[in-house]
Amino acid sequence: MVYAELIFETGTKSVGCYQDEHEALAAVKAHHDRARNGESGGPTGAPAERIVKVELYDKHPADYEVPALSQELAVQTVKDLVKANDGAVSAEELAAAIRGTASPLTDQNERHESMYKMPSNKSLTAEKWEN
Repeated sequence: MVYAELIFETGTKSVGCYQDEHEALAAVKAHHDRARNGESGGPTGAPAERIVKVELYDKHPADYEVPALSQELAVQTVKDLVKANDGAVSAEELAAAIRGTASPLTDQNERHESMYKMPSNKSLTAEKWEN
């Protein structure tokens, strides 16, 4: 099994599960071709979006187990939060910031970059499916 994070031109992201890289690439190519032809992207009838990048993983990237929170990261997270809030921070904000360090999602991701912290095994770009 291979998990593929599809990154669309619009910045939307989706994860699919495939038998292998070959099947994932065939699905990406078919979807991308539908987008280029102005066809539907799925059963809801919404237009297909062009795919700009695919990140491949051995397991679902949302299952990424973030390593234990180090003392340094915990202290830095608190310092950054207090500094950003001019020295005062609510308990809810503090708890959310600490919880966020354990999230499998990145805090801020660029439009065409992965939304997951898990390192991918391989990145594919449009040259692989555009003919």
